[in-house]
Amino acid sequence: MHLYTAEQLKRVDAHTVQVQNMSTLALMERAAKAFTEALIQQFSATKPVFAIICGKGNNGGDGLAIARLLHQQKYKVQVYLLEAPQYTADNFQNQKRLSDHNIAIHFFSKEDHLMLPADAVVLDGLFGYGLRQVLDDSWQALIQQINKAACILAIDLPSGLMADVHTPDTAPVVQAHYTLTFQVPKLALLQPENQDKVGLLQILNLQLDDTCFAPEVFHMHYIEEALVQRIRKPRKPYTHKGTYGHSLLIGGSYGKVGAVLLSGKAALRSGCGLVSLYTPKCAYAIVQNAFPEAMVRTDEQTQYISSFPDDIAQLQAIGIGMGLGQEKETELAFLEWLAAAKEELPPLVIDADGLNILATHKEYLKLLPAQTILTPHPKELQRLIGTWEHDFEKLQKCKAFAQAHQLIVLIKGAHTVVVLPDGQLYFNSTGNAGMATGGSGDVLSGMLTALRAQGYTATEAAIMGVWLHGRAGDLAALDLSMESLIAGDIIAYLPKAFLSLTSKTQK
Repeated sequence: MHLYTAEQLKRVDAHTVQVQNMSTLALMERAAKAFTEALIQQFSATKPVFAIICGKGNNGGDGLAIARLLHQQKYKVQVYLLEAPQYTADNFQNQKRLSDHNIAIHFFSKEDHLMLPADAVVLDGLFGYGLRQVLDDSWQALIQQINKAACILAIDLPSGLMADVHTPDTAPVVQAHYTLTFQVPKLALLQPENQDKVGLLQILNLQLDDTCFAPEVFHMHYIEEALVQRIRKPRKPYTHKGTYGHSLLIGGSYGKVGAVLLSGKAALRSGCGLVSLYTPKCAYAIVQNAFPEAMVRTDEQTQYISSFPDDIAQLQAIGIGMGLGQEKETELAFLEWLAAAKEELPPLVIDADGLNILATHKEYLKLLPAQTILTPHPKELQRLIGTWEHDFEKLQKCKAFAQAHQLIVLIKGAHTVVVLPDGQLYFNSTGNAGMATGGSGDVLSGMLTALRAQGYTATEAAIMGVWLHGRAGDLAALDLSMESLIAGDIIAYLPKAFLSLTSKTQK
């Protein structure tokens, strides 16, 4: 799924109206029906009063149409419409339709005190993606009144939130508990800084037509199951373990053996034919007992890695850094290995202390093979690209870093972003807050290494890996709860994540 800027979405709306031979009012009705159906599905048991707060534009027109549709379904509605010298044509038409159904409209100014029912579910339709500038302080009192409601649903976008750029923390913005957005998520809805404004996000498909743009125009995408289905390579019957690659995971140190162990298990559960671990001697018995399917090679040191293997020609991918530690000998060994082996390195995935070492020796980044995948958590990312004022700046700095070094960088978190060297951004649709637990990133690194070893391109591996990682986490959370989820559970539910793809492919 492509993600649109506000300007692109405006053109997509206009193109849809033209090619589907419909009016803009009919498209607004389609959006209102989709929103109303989602509302009824959520609130059919409680039948609350809905207070719909509408602005003068098309977002307000959506709200007016939703009010009428709810009324027709026997829900109680109270409609509040911002006074304005002029309304958009479709907004005005929906005012007339409310009048035809004898639904009262309460006009208000931004200085008024709204008498909202205490138990009402508030639908926010003041401003949508067409907002061109940040709201000034004169809107603060009105927005604060809305934010006092016990339950707020934003129509497409919380009012006051800019769709494509950073919205200052001090700006008046509705803090929705749910946002039901039309067709595609807007960029602002996917940024961590806006989580308290967006709440839970749901996407409503309006069958918009974006063929007015050439595909290469879009540089932002949303990773959905259909994309992963297209990437996935079904297994052929006449194959063997060598067909699916040999991956090596280098990591572990005294007290941190679990990290590389999780990576290894995740790699094997992600389809890799052979998995080897390279660890300090202290990990040997642990790994052999806990993970008999893996092959283990050990460093000469007991508690940390002091050298890196040089016989790597038969490997299809290497993952580095999970639990590695930052002993001086480890650091020097890693850097010397990169310099010595740069011409024969297979695809790499670098995580954790591998990234921390590179962050203090950035001149070695040029030795990494093109399309190496980096998987930093926020602090590790900061060490690589520097600090940022807000999430939009973080995206831009990460894009510049990926382009400068020809690397793929993952910005891990809710809606993990895959940042490609050509500037393309892929936002993940799976995952949950239960995955914010130690070892979750180690699991992802093992999965990515396994996918690279199986012959997936770096882009394919990154897209497929983050989606499957999140999907396994979602399946685990359904059975175990987010609170009880641990990294090993993500590995345990990888088979179900793959099965969800396989069963649909077979159908």
